[in-house]
Amino acid sequence: METLCTATGPSRPAVRTAPGKTGSRKLAMRVMLGALAASVALGFAGNKTAHVLTGAVFGVLLADHVWKRRKAL
Repeated sequence: METLCTATGPSRPAVRTAPGKTGSRKLAMRVMLGALAASVALGFAGNKTAHVLTGAVFGVLLADHVWKRRKAL
């Protein structure tokens, strides 16, 4: 009997975290989203120094995110 497989790459087991704990990848995404939101809000508020600082933090986090996932992109 044949088994049909639609996966194109090697299958990896799902990684589960303990109940009530957030994984490091999800935490990094939330921090990155928070930095983006803060930068946009501060930009509209007119606080240029804080806007540039939070924008730089977001840029560094985004560069790290893209570098770690460059093969998927």
